[in-house]
Amino acid sequence: MKKIALILGLLILNLFAHAQDSISPLDQYLISQKLKDFVSAVNTKNYETISSLVSSDNPNLITSMQKKIKTINEYVFEYDFFDGFIEEENGKKRVKIIGKYQKPGINNKLSWASGYFTFEKQGDNWCIVETDFCTDIGWPFILFTILLIPIVAFLPIAMLIDCAKHPVKNKAFWVFFLHFFNIIAAVPYYFFIRRNRKKIKPQSG
Repeated sequence: MKKIALILGLLILNLFAHAQDSISPLDQYLISQKLKDFVSAVNTKNYETISSLVSSDNPNLITSMQKKIKTINEYVFEYDFFDGFIEEENGKKRVKIIGKYQKPGINNKLSWASGYFTFEKQGDNWCIVETDFCTDIGWPFILFTILLIPIVAFLPIAMLIDCAKHPVKNKAFWVFFLHFFNIIAAVPYYFFIRRNRKKIKPQSG
């Protein structure tokens, strides 16, 4: 009986500790409303609402957000975060919401990229204290992505064909490596095998 009572006591303590860390239904509702208000404020260019939603301890973030929304035509943020837990930082409760956003406009050409908002409970109010909302996704990143995709897709195939067509030391190893490890194998093959072969010039008789 004592063992059963001890186990039950530990289970109750564990459930209580879990309940202390989990996000309450009221906090879920309050944070959801804050995010809805934020999205609405961005789309209506309501600078006063933006200021009220961001922590007054971070005036630089408020200024950055107010400048950022001028460049956004339409903003959408979709998320599902209520399976997470509240983290304590400096004695204050914080929760990080991760989702997908779409903000077409100046310097923002990609849709449904990953984004986040960190809320902190200050008194009875949840305020935004950190976010990547102000981060631009510009043309350099897009161009890099466009160039990288065909390299990752076609380089392993090209190197596998090259390995099959030419005499290569440890050919069986390279065929296996290129077949199963793709780009990870294609890069060293290109630099150490194919490139070195091109550097070796045939000797004239």
